[in-house]
Amino acid sequence: MATMLENLFGNINDPSVQKVLRSLDMIQDAEVKAGEYIFREGDKSTEFYIIGLGAVEILKKLDEEGKEKVLDTLGSGNFFGEGAIFTDTPRSASVRALSNCRLFKIDKRQFFELLKNNNDIAVTFLSNMLSVVNQRLHHANRELVVLYEVSRIIAEEAKNLPELASKILYQLVGITSDEKAAFLLIDEVGKDRVVAEIGFNSKEINFDEFFEPYDENFEGVKNAFKDEKTHSKVIGKYLILGIKNLEGKLSGLIVLFDKEGEFKEDDIRLSVSISEQLGHVVENFAGKEAAEGKDKLNKEFLSF
Repeated sequence: MATMLENLFGNINDPSVQKVLRSLDMIQDAEVKAGEYIFREGDKSTEFYIIGLGAVEILKKLDEEGKEKVLDTLGSGNFFGEGAIFTDTPRSASVRALSNCRLFKIDKRQFFELLKNNNDIAVTFLSNMLSVVNQRLHHANRELVVLYEVSRIIAEEAKNLPELASKILYQLVGITSDEKAAFLLIDEVGKDRVVAEIGFNSKEINFDEFFEPYDENFEGVKNAFKDEKTHSKVIGKYLILGIKNLEGKLSGLIVLFDKEGEFKEDDIRLSVSISEQLGHVVENFAGKEAAEGKDKLNKEFLSF
């Protein structure tokens, strides 16, 4: 906890800082169980939270039926809910505990007492908070630029899946700095195939061999994505992204390889956002391909 407070308040060993924290009773404990919401989008709560233990996910509502998209995940040492301190608007997103959490919350009224009566500490606090918020805005701007480019690629290449897949892979290796990448179509009868690849040198790729050192096989990897909450999976030196339709059915996979096996959380989140945009176009292509195959088979039967 000391490190977290120092990240916001500065030197908490300073007697004046300790006195302020004690007098304002600023740090209040809150225990939250995994799966519980700390607050929901639209709530008018006014607390600011620091994560002591555990992790939370930031969620945005997509439709009136309550479907939500994960915007971010935050772990120990991070904070959230700062917007409620500076505005009177309802919460713009929901926050849910990913695991059992210990949170430290600061009430809006107490926060403004700090600003009014303890200028030096307040300046340090605001400066440190704004630094983190600025980093988050930087990541958000980066995501907007990349997702715009992906949307453009999808619009241009929706009828040419191999070309679309190739361009998407180049976007992904540019984000993650990975050495190899492959885009696979998943077939219900097991005729999975690679439609684009970078660095693997062959379209005859045996992923069972790649995952074997990690006690995994490719069928097991595909089964893991049947869970609607699974959108990415790291296995050793591989990052696997699921491509799913609106019903959550798996229609494709993207496999990224990094020789160091290092995948940054921000890069994974952005990569997942890209893979989520592909579900509809991949499903349409697979359906069109199946219809063309059936039509060809009918013609061959009639000619026979």
